[in-house]
Amino acid sequence: MGALLAVENTDFLAWQSRIVNEYKRPDQFVTHDFAGPPRPEVSEIDVARSLDIAAANPYHSTQDRFSMVRHLPWPAITHAP
Repeated sequence: MGALLAVENTDFLAWQSRIVNEYKRPDQFVTHDFAGPPRPEVSEIDVARSLDIAAANPYHSTQDRFSMVRHLPWPAITHAP
């Protein structure tokens, strides 16, 4: 079941990428953010082959302690727990 789900999800994301590629301008690109740890239900390598740019955001627990917010020239956006 898991392998079938990975194929279906990968095919779906590649299909979406092909649709966007038909309509995007030359100065646009297709990207996807693989947030969090790798998931067995998606083949990130196969999905990345259909993208112009693949990104990953691991969401480290340390991000909550970044001090950059104090130096931003605009008000920081915070989210209530």
